[in-house]
Amino acid sequence: MALTIVFAAVIIAAAIVVASAVVAAGARAAAVADSAALAAATAVAGYSDADPCGAAAEVAEANGARLTVCEVHGTAVTVGCETRAGGIWVPATSRAGQPVENRVEP
Repeated sequence: MALTIVFAAVIIAAAIVVASAVVAAGARAAAVADSAALAAATAVAGYSDADPCGAAAEVAEANGARLTVCEVHGTAVTVGCETRAGGIWVPATSRAGQPVENRVEP
């Protein structure tokens, strides 16, 4: 009986560690996506000669992530990145830049 309780406690602790790693990777992915979106928006705004999606990819790779989406909408950019937590890729998206014209407010 005691061995079963110890085994269950170990399994629960392992699940908590894995869940914590995925949550931390999600926060890191969000931070990388924010940074990559800002780099791309800087290029779109003309403050850099770099290609917006190239700048976003460079920032993502420098932070140990991969760029999955890069869409330029006028002066705004939407970027998607993934970071790895163990064998799981954790995604995040971010948007930066000036608002898109003709946007309908709710």
